Order: sequence, then C-alpha cells, then structure tokens
Amino acid sequence: MPGATDEAVLALSVTEQRILITRDKDFGELVFQRGLPYMCVIRVVGMHRDEEVSAVVSLLERHAEDIRDQTFITVLRETTTTGQRARFRLRQQ
Repeated sequence: MPGATDEAVLALSVTEQRILITRDKDFGELVFQRGLPYMCVIRVVGMHRDEEVSAVVSLLERHAEDIRDQTFITVLRETTTTGQRARFRLRQQ
C-alpha cells in the first residue's frame, strides 16, 4: 500500500485478519498510546533483511500457538557469548 498512512495499514490488517510485519516503531504508538485496534504486529529491530526473514519464520514456526488477536511482538538481534540470535518479546492484551 504505497503512500498509505500507518493508520490505514493497521486498519487493513485488522479487516483482513493479517499479521503486520514492520520495522516502524510508530505502530507501537498507534497500538499502545492511541489504543487503535490490531490483530498481530511483529516489529523487527536492528537486523538485516535476510536475518529478519529467518527470525520471523522461526518465530512463526515455534510460537504460532501463542499468537492470537492483539499480540504485539518485537524481534531483536541479541549478542550472546555464543554469537548472535534473535530474541522475541511477546505482549498481549
């Protein structure tokens, strides 16, 4: 939806019951500060595109049963003593 507002994208994801995957932190503001309705938002932070795809696929494969209406997930790259990995923060209302 090129040129669409964040509000319109969020509303469409609710209407079509779709998961919204984004890098944009504004969706957190729309959901938590403004209280706009949402289905599921997955926000990816600090990763390259190939890492994003791998992390989101892994998230969906391992946690599909935990994802339901009004779930906001942040996917972050985390450096550990054994290397880098994706970390997921799940927030449900």
